[in-house]
Amino acid sequence: MQRPATRHVSVALVEDDPADAAALTRYLEAYQSSKPLEFRCRHFESATRFLADPAYDRQAFDLVFLDIEMPGVNGMDAARQLRNAGYGCPLLFVTNMAQFALHGYEVDACAFLVKPVDYAAFCTRLDRALKLLDRQETRRIALKTLDGLTWIDLSQLLYLRGSGHYVDYRMSQILEPLRCRTSFTLACQALHDEPLVTISNALAVSMDHIVQVNPTNVRLDNGETLPLSRSRRQKASQRICTYLAEGIF
Repeated sequence: MQRPATRHVSVALVEDDPADAAALTRYLEAYQSSKPLEFRCRHFESATRFLADPAYDRQAFDLVFLDIEMPGVNGMDAARQLRNAGYGCPLLFVTNMAQFALHGYEVDACAFLVKPVDYAAFCTRLDRALKLLDRQETRRIALKTLDGLTWIDLSQLLYLRGSGHYVDYRMSQILEPLRCRTSFTLACQALHDEPLVTISNALAVSMDHIVQVNPTNVRLDNGETLPLSRSRRQKASQRICTYLAEGIF
């Protein structure tokens, strides 16, 4: 039987404590030992060095592990700079500052591991990060819009809004929504593998872009606020919290 091809994953470890960086490296080596994976790791002793490295400018890293409490630029500020620069790779915070977990949603962190990190928890969070990376690499579909066939990257899908016989696809990198002639139900069914949650009548939001949930609305990472209907509030809030909580340990 032919062995599956080895997948190469570029990893940045931004950690000022050498012992913690060494522990992460050992965990990555143990994880890849039983999988067709090879992690290519680079250790940065500070966020400042990471942000100044040419590889950062090229967006060369597939995964980034970030400590939060570091001298100079801390990990949370580094994550904000990274996202503002258009870096969409999965972020995993590894820190002893558990109180910052909720702030991780502001930068769309996919995991939050508290030191000392348990290996089983590490594997669970890394599984999720790699699945997210897979989605980022393969989530392209063709939409038959009113302007013609348009290819979109589903990682940039913010929400769907239905209106009569039309559905608008709101994208993070496109100013105007893409309009298709279809029903809201059919549009959602076509995206059944995506992390969508319906928050009001004919309005479904990607949970990957939600940063805050309030009793009457949800806020997205592009700054938009969308209404959360009373009839959908409990079910939608529970689903969002469950989805987002998968990234915290």
